[in-house]
Amino acid sequence: MRSNCTGFWGAVLLALWTAAPAVFVMVGRAQPASSSERAPTSTPAAFEVVSLKHVGSLLTGTVATPGPFTVNPAGKVDLVYPLNPLLKVAFGVDLLHIIAPDWSKYKCYQVIAIPPPGTKPELVPAMLQTMLAGRLGLKWHFETRQTDVYALVLGKGPLKITPTADPLPLRLYGDARYYKQISNVFLFAKYLTVQMDREVIDLTGLQGNYLFNLDWSYMMQDGSNWVRDRDGKSKPDPSVLIKVVKTAGLALEPRKLLIKFLVIDHLDKEPTPN
Repeated sequence: MRSNCTGFWGAVLLALWTAAPAVFVMVGRAQPASSSERAPTSTPAAFEVVSLKHVGSLLTGTVATPGPFTVNPAGKVDLVYPLNPLLKVAFGVDLLHIIAPDWSKYKCYQVIAIPPPGTKPELVPAMLQTMLAGRLGLKWHFETRQTDVYALVLGKGPLKITPTADPLPLRLYGDARYYKQISNVFLFAKYLTVQMDREVIDLTGLQGNYLFNLDWSYMMQDGSNWVRDRDGKSKPDPSVLIKVVKTAGLALEPRKLLIKFLVIDHLDKEPTPN
């Protein structure tokens, strides 16, 4: 029987994917294509006071799994986060669409930042960009790449997940043998991404929450249904999950899509002194 190596890291990835809400976007301003294209005459949005310290790593267990990214009504940030989720919030991109050094996924930093009085919370992403550039020497650019993905689409038969008015749970589980919880289809696609060999993108158009009751643990008793990913972690063979998705009235289709990536050109591990 294989150990469920994806359980903990699956939970971590799902937590980080949902930790930075979509409300944090660059409101009212277009994203430049790279750090070198910032207008030199404009004053970048910046926190009034910033403390940034390297405090440990998710790999060594010296820090806990991050919770939701939050700011108080005055826009103050006070949290411990890996760099990649901070980049997610700062630039409004998916974690999978960030090309950065591997260590940025695990090394965690304590961020305590106070904005100028009257700052709107939606300006926090721009302030995070300024902080990362000033304290960690961040340089970046965007580029679009054709990428192999799975498209999650409606199947040919009836939908077999149950709509519900119940809210999402506080915690989303990442077990590799079943998916039994209230979820939306977008988060189900994120879960599948963690378990599969490429990103899964929700193209179903389904809105709202659903009760998922998918269990394929009986299939995973067969050792041949497990494969190892590039990091050596055990995961279900993609063919297994393609079959499981069909039982929900959905389908996974291999496609090539143009995806916009945030590419990190330079990033220091240690911040400049507070």
